[in-house]
Amino acid sequence: MKNILVWVGLIVLVLSTAIGEFTKIPVADWIELAGWSIGLACCVSGIIAKAEKKDWKLYASIIGIIVGVFLLSIAGIAKDTVTTVITAVFGLVALIVSILPVLIPKKASTK
Repeated sequence: MKNILVWVGLIVLVLSTAIGEFTKIPVADWIELAGWSIGLACCVSGIIAKAEKKDWKLYASIIGIIVGVFLLSIAGIAKDTVTTVITAVFGLVALIVSILPVLIPKKASTK
């Protein structure tokens, strides 16, 4: 149940980047900024709520999420198509890689 915050945060991050990129209304930049803030807050709070102990994986995951959101923000602001695609791909990869170690459940030892 605690993973829902993380998934909602990821969806909001990706959708806000898409809205900022594909809509050319003046308010789209503010919608994009608000979406990044909400998505980042949801991801970080979901990961902290799910964490059993505060170790290096938790802090590395949070730093990876921040880097991924930063790259997605550059993708939303960039005017060049190549820059937008490259930073969006690297941002999504950074988000996925940083969230996977925290979301994958540990296997119970059989000993």
